[in-house]
This record gives sequence, structure tokens and C-alpha cells, in this order.
Amino acid sequence: MKWTIVFGVLLMVYLNNASWLRDVPDGAVRLLAHRGVHQTYSKENLDRHEGCTADRIDPPQHAFLENTIASIHEAFAYGADIVEIDIHPTIDEKFAVFHDWKIDCRTNGTGKTRDHSLTYLQSLDIGFGYTSDGGKTYPFRGKGVGKLPSLTEILERFPKQKFLVNIKSNSISEAKLINQFLDDRPNEDLRRLWFYGGQKPTSRLLQLKFELRGFTRSSVKKCAIHYELIGWTGYVPKACHNTIVVIPEGYAPYFWGWPRLFTRRMQDVGTEIILVGQTEVHLDGIDSPKRVAELGKDYRGILWTDNIEQVGTKAKVN
Repeated sequence: MKWTIVFGVLLMVYLNNASWLRDVPDGAVRLLAHRGVHQTYSKENLDRHEGCTADRIDPPQHAFLENTIASIHEAFAYGADIVEIDIHPTIDEKFAVFHDWKIDCRTNGTGKTRDHSLTYLQSLDIGFGYTSDGGKTYPFRGKGVGKLPSLTEILERFPKQKFLVNIKSNSISEAKLINQFLDDRPNEDLRRLWFYGGQKPTSRLLQLKFELRGFTRSSVKKCAIHYELIGWTGYVPKACHNTIVVIPEGYAPYFWGWPRLFTRRMQDVGTEIILVGQTEVHLDGIDSPKRVAELGKDYRGILWTDNIEQVGTKAKVN
């Protein structure tokens, strides 16, 4: 009798979370282009917190530089649904769209990005430091002058498209600046801008603007732990409601109901899923067209890619 009860319980749990018994959720796979169309780079021995990657790029296959108007336009043209960008406040209380904490490596300037005015930053050559051969040649030097955009310029140039905005600091005061910026923007921007990054400013911003979507390492971890504890019942914990969860591909099969049922459960509570690749240290893009096509058979969330020009058209077919 005891084993019969145990078997019955296990069978109930299995059937309650069997993805293959469910229909594929509505919608289609969406693509998030990390850094837009950009110069790819070697991640070997790259520390997680290292700021600049311009001095380790692969031999260039195109002329686009990350976080520029041209790069973003190209990413959307390849089929991106969302483009990830990076922001820093400037001393004149604007927001520069630029990845690095310092401008020394990527540009012909020096110092912290946020210690300069937007006008000065836009006078720099953002292609100055790119090299694929240890400094023997600099293929983009002189071609990036005036190419650093402001957040305002990007939002006005792309008035309907969605962006995932990376807050590069962990200063809570930055939440106030972004909140003030959004106060002067159309309400539509609150629906097409998602935020992630430093725990303090991101969490505070999401409190100030409850309509916004965003995530931090802490919020993703909390959702994952709570769901693993009680998700087998079919109940989705509050920590997973109206948010964004980022799931490394290698861990995805361990989520109850992955992929069809899990995706539907998250959809039902207003939560977006972003599936990423994973190496030992870094979260990476899913950059194989074959893998994107395979995932597209059952998965109906967002795929993070570092190579939208390779997977964009292929993913849109599925």
C-alpha cells in the first residue's frame, strides 16, 4: 500500500508537469540581440567584470560597432525583436549609450564615461581601440567619430521598437535619474523599455515605476528557487509574477514543465522568459541557427543571441 501511494503521488506530479502532453504555447520565438550587430570577440580568459573587449575582437566580418544607431538598425533589420543597449549618466545629466565604465580602451579619450559631458563623448572616435591582431592594425580607427548616441536619440530614432537597457552602475542614485528621464518620455516607453543591471538601481527603479519590466540577479534567483520548491504543484510563486526570468539553457530542463508548460505558466502570470547560452563563467548568446530552429519547435519565449546576423532570418521561419 505504501509504495502504491508513493507511485501514485509521483505519477500525479509527473503528469501535472509533463510538457509533451501540452500544446505548444501561442506566439513565436523572439530574438534579443545583445549589443546589436557588433564585433564579436574572444571570451577566453575574459574576466566577468572586464570592461573592454575592443582589443580582442575577431577578424572583422562587417563594419558595425555596438551601441550605435547603425548597429541597432541592422539588428532590427535582421529580425531582432529586442535590442540590448548599455547606458551611463553624463555630468550634464543625459544618458550616453556606451558599454565600458571607462572610455580609454575603446575610444581616443580617457577617464570614466560618466565623468564627461555628452558633447565631449560624442566628439570621440569610438572605433579607435578596436584591434584583432594585438595592435598591429586598427580597422575602425577614424570611422567612429560622432557615432556615440544618447538614449534620447535612440528612442526617437526607433519610436516603436523594444530595448533591454543595461544599467552599468550599482549606485541607487541612478534610479532617480532614470526615473526623471522616463517622466519626460511618452507612456509608451514604459512598455517598450526593460531594465537590468546593478542590483540597487534596478530594484529601486522598478519600485519607482511599477509599470516597468526588469530583472536583477537576485530577482531571477528568487523566482527560480521558489518555482523549484513549489512549481511542481502547478502554482507559480509571486516572485515569478510580472517580471523577467533569465534561464541558462543548461538549467532549463530542470524547471517544472519545461518547455511548453513552463512557458505557458509564465505567460499566464505576465512574465517574460529569456533563454541564454552558458559557459563556465559567462552567459552567452544562442548563436547556432540549428539550435535556434530546434528550440523554436517547442519554446515560445525570448532567445538571447550575440550573433543576430547569423540566426535572425532562420529563427523567424520557425
